[in-house]
Amino acid sequence: MAILNVNAKELHIKVLYCGAEAVGKKSTLKNICNQVKKNQWLSFPFEKKLYGLILPIGKVLELQTYFHVYHLNHQTQKENQILAKGTDGFIFMASLEPKAKTKNQQAFLEMEDLILKEGKEISKVPLVLQYHKKDLKLKTSLNEMRLEFNKYNSRDFESSREDSLSLLQPLKYVLKLCLLSQFFSI
Repeated sequence: MAILNVNAKELHIKVLYCGAEAVGKKSTLKNICNQVKKNQWLSFPFEKKLYGLILPIGKVLELQTYFHVYHLNHQTQKENQILAKGTDGFIFMASLEPKAKTKNQQAFLEMEDLILKEGKEISKVPLVLQYHKKDLKLKTSLNEMRLEFNKYNSRDFESSREDSLSLLQPLKYVLKLCLLSQFFSI
């Protein structure tokens, strides 16, 4: 749930990257951090595996707006639930490596479970799919990935570590969805 601070005229929106372990969530966030000049990379001293970034995007309807972007790190289910609490938008990252199919499926089910435990209807939550490692020679087809994971008719993107723009596009799109959902019923 977005946090509105009326006195400070600020809006804070939280986005969470989900996906299988070692799919590229942390490296994607670091890449985005390097691309975007106005940001703050966060490392939490009490949790060595938790990283995030704050993106100040300027004013939206007279509110200084900040996006807080984190990634799930496959800790315990309880720790993941705590991190997912209050999340406004999700990016599900799946590897295009054929051998990652089972891990992708399990991670997707975990994400669905987290959203449902938040009391949200999955089809109404800003959700973007990111199929990562598009530069592989042997990879799962885009059509097969869509059949497997795009059951909510979400916008989806292919990405690769070598193509910085492809890493930024899913985040930009989910941020747009989050803003729209805060000010309009979508």
